[in-house]
Amino acid sequence: MPKITKTVDSGQTNDGWIIASTPAVDRQHDRVMPLGIDLTNYQKNPIVIFGHNYSEPWAVIGRAADFAIDMGGLRIKPELREAASDSDPMHVIRALWEQNLLRAASIGFQPLEAKPNEHGGLDYTKVELLEISLVPVPANQEAIRMAVKALTETPTIPQIETNTDDIATATTDEDTELTPEQQAALAQLLRELTAELTEYFIGDDNA
Repeated sequence: MPKITKTVDSGQTNDGWIIASTPAVDRQHDRVMPLGIDLTNYQKNPIVIFGHNYSEPWAVIGRAADFAIDMGGLRIKPELREAASDSDPMHVIRALWEQNLLRAASIGFQPLEAKPNEHGGLDYTKVELLEISLVPVPANQEAIRMAVKALTETPTIPQIETNTDDIATATTDEDTELTPEQQAALAQLLRELTAELTEYFIGDDNA
């Protein structure tokens, strides 16, 4: 079976851990059962990459210094690497991390056993973990709310003229789901923020 990636409810805890996988239902109506995640091979090379980018060396942004797994999910303690040069995109990634704007984790895995669930998707009951990525925009509603909260509570990032009023209102109720329009606005805001930070730290290569 082909490799699958799933972005789930995630966020950094007070002690520096980040949730990499939970049994929450995602937008494809699938679930990954944490106790069915096989870490054996991943623990031999526990790298953390950016956005499931396997083709560029800079995308290796750190490693998982520690793991914890139970029925509630898979957690890792990321240890980010230092930038290798002034033009290393790691400057942007670290800035996003330190501003609490890069807090969604996504797992890439090889499915081994799965069965249909009551939500119209699949429950992956046994998988082999291949990699863990940090990603800008999560697929899970709870994770999107956490990203919105980070955006609205961080005042020291470079300013971008984007209206976030409609997005911010979704954080007032933990049971409120974002509308497709709000999700699209958040995705656009994160894209603009990434572009702004890229220009700020790296500059325009075409200039």
